[in-house]
Amino acid sequence: MENSHYAEECVDYIRLLGMYKNYISSGRCNP
Repeated sequence: MENSHYAEECVDYIRLLGMYKNYISSGRCNP
């Protein structure tokens, strides 16, 4: 039953990815 821990890490990763996308879409990080 270690799936719950994996799910929490997955959620953290998705949330971090969302923050990263918002950071890029804000125009600061655009190439």
